[in-house]
Amino acid sequence: MRRAALCGLILEFAVAGTVLQAAETPTVTGKSTAVSSVELFADEVLARGKDFEIKSSQVEKAFTELKASLAAQGQGIPEAKRDEVERQILERLVNVRLLSARATADDKSKAKEAAAKAFDEYRKRWPSEDAFNRQLVALGMAPTEFRTRMEEENLFREVIDREVKSTIKISDDEIKKFYDEHASQFDLPERIKASHILILTRDPLTQQPYTDKQLEEKHKQADKLLTRAKAGEDFTALAKEYSDDPNSRDQGGDLGTFARGRMVAEFDAAAFSLEPNKISDLVSTKFGFHIIKVMEKLPARKTPFDEAKKDIETYLSTQEAQKKLPDYLKKLRDDAGIVFLKK
Repeated sequence: MRRAALCGLILEFAVAGTVLQAAETPTVTGKSTAVSSVELFADEVLARGKDFEIKSSQVEKAFTELKASLAAQGQGIPEAKRDEVERQILERLVNVRLLSARATADDKSKAKEAAAKAFDEYRKRWPSEDAFNRQLVALGMAPTEFRTRMEEENLFREVIDREVKSTIKISDDEIKKFYDEHASQFDLPERIKASHILILTRDPLTQQPYTDKQLEEKHKQADKLLTRAKAGEDFTALAKEYSDDPNSRDQGGDLGTFARGRMVAEFDAAAFSLEPNKISDLVSTKFGFHIIKVMEKLPARKTPFDEAKKDIETYLSTQEAQKKLPDYLKKLRDDAGIVFLKK
């Protein structure tokens, strides 16, 4: 079970940080004489607390950025839902300010470290810096802004973990009851631990297939690597130097442990037919040519209670924290004297 992101209740939208930094004044470029709506109309205060205000320009900016981000993903916000979405953005902006004020120096340090790690992991999903930056542009942000938003999201998680989740105690009886009542969830299917070397057969930036001539060269490259791997060269070293898979390349091609169905069908069929420490022939999938090495085969089994106990405790405490979160946020609002001025 994965750790649930409690701040998902606060940052509900796909672009979690779009509302974290909003300009107080409109930006004017060139010598245009166009006048923005903010200049024509007063920048209305929509919510006010003891130490801050949230204005209409901030909500409008966040709404515009959210629409742009969703559009890049082929989604949209129906006009009929605009008022509801803007209200959620306003509430989230308030929660952001309240949670930020609760953060300690230790919270900030942990959040920065976690965000840096997450940023690096996300960056590795893309074949180049240019491809990564283009994806962020499509989502309406720059790399520095993306990193800042990740830090802020992790900061809110640290605050909630410390002030809400840490107060929750799950008994051994509760954990055992969950294990018994959800027994099938702890049945593990047959799994393998494997690595691979991938030679792409399409351009990683445009996702367009290579030409026949390029494919011929890629096939030759894959054949040479296969020969070297089967001759006993260090598979990890070959993967680090030649693999086109950005997610596993730095780990020497390591894909971790997985069950059937996680990979595409051709990969699954080849990988699960291999014996430990054996290397496959070239496997062709929609991604390219794969050379697969299986290190270990793990038979189907049931996860013992002692092994599952910690994950169950984390899951149950997270669920309980989610239940307590609305009351916690309400108390923060009450203590800060928050008043919503727009109904």
